[in-house]
Amino acid sequence: MKIPKYIEHALIQRRKSAIRFTKLDSIISNYCDKHKIEAESIYCHSESLLNPYEAEQEVKEAILAKEC
Repeated sequence: MKIPKYIEHALIQRRKSAIRFTKLDSIISNYCDKHKIEAESIYCHSESLLNPYEAEQEVKEAILAKEC
C-alpha cells in the first residue's frame, strides 16, 4: 500500500511539532527548576498537550506568585 500524500505530510508535521514542543518544554522546565517554581503542568507533558490554555495559565500564575 502506498502512503497517501496527506498522511505523509501529517506525519512529518507531527514529528516537527513534537521536536519543537520538546525544545520549548525544556526551556520552560529549566527556567522553573532554576527559580524553584512549582506547578503541576510544568512536569505533566500530557497536560500541556491536552489542556494547553489551562496549562499555560497555571505556569504563568506560578511564576507570578513566585515573584511576589
